[in-house]
Amino acid sequence: MVAANRSSARRNLVRFYDDGPGGPGATREKKQAFREGFLEGARRVARVWAHPPEEPRPRGEFKVVRLSEMIKKMPFDSSAEIEAVRKLREQIHEGYTVYSRGSAGPKTYHLGYRPGHEVPAARARGHHHALEHVIEPWRDLATSDVDIYDPRLLKPWLAVVEQWAESPMRPEAPMPPPRVMEVAAATAFERRETHLIPVTTRLTEPALACPVCGFEYVHPVAVECCPSGPRGHVRIDAEGVRLEPVSAPEGRGVAVTLGFLCENGHLFTYRLSVHKGQTFLERTMGNAPRDADEWPRTIWRD
Repeated sequence: MVAANRSSARRNLVRFYDDGPGGPGATREKKQAFREGFLEGARRVARVWAHPPEEPRPRGEFKVVRLSEMIKKMPFDSSAEIEAVRKLREQIHEGYTVYSRGSAGPKTYHLGYRPGHEVPAARARGHHHALEHVIEPWRDLATSDVDIYDPRLLKPWLAVVEQWAESPMRPEAPMPPPRVMEVAAATAFERRETHLIPVTTRLTEPALACPVCGFEYVHPVAVECCPSGPRGHVRIDAEGVRLEPVSAPEGRGVAVTLGFLCENGHLFTYRLSVHKGQTFLERTMGNAPRDADEWPRTIWRD
């Protein structure tokens, strides 16, 4: 009798839980729900997670930037938000799951899922994926130091997400949601970081991979040293790249800049400078300027 009741209940259920963004047999409603959920999450990120743009500083003024300290000052907790959205997905999953009582309790037998779960499940998954997409660069060594809360990254990404959400649905060519660094690679931007590091005369970067797209083969370009000649204090070997500023005349600063260009047209530079007994590291990354006159220059500092 119990087995007959379970068999009867299964006839009104679906066998598999479906919260995917698409697929050949996906309904238009489910695809649209995933897009709407993703767009909702992207708008939340761009509105709340993005920090205000910094005010321009006088040329040559250094600023200490520590990503961990910046995160502590944020008025939100991105990890907590992501965890809350993940738990919501679990609640939706459990709410549409049907069990049958048995010797092990009310959930002894898993019978299936109630029809109609696809739309709310896909919407919740889309929202979750949007938040995960934003923090994804931190999981990649090549982009682990990227300020993902920079509005210069998030606003262009949101614009592309909005276009994607409104684009036609083509079952034969499904379009995944855009990723932050993919948009950054196609959008003109520049990221500049200045770190006050312990007094030293050497910087070694063991990995030469593009921080924008992760391309492993890059070409050294725009090498300048001051006051010595170019390449005089830049070494590139199996251990990485080494920048070694040298002593400068009294009252003068000294700096060495090394730029790299990847095959996808992204330019990133390392600049090590010594000024008044302190050593500064400045890194920039962005799209390579088309005009050679706009390439990075190293100048004397008073």
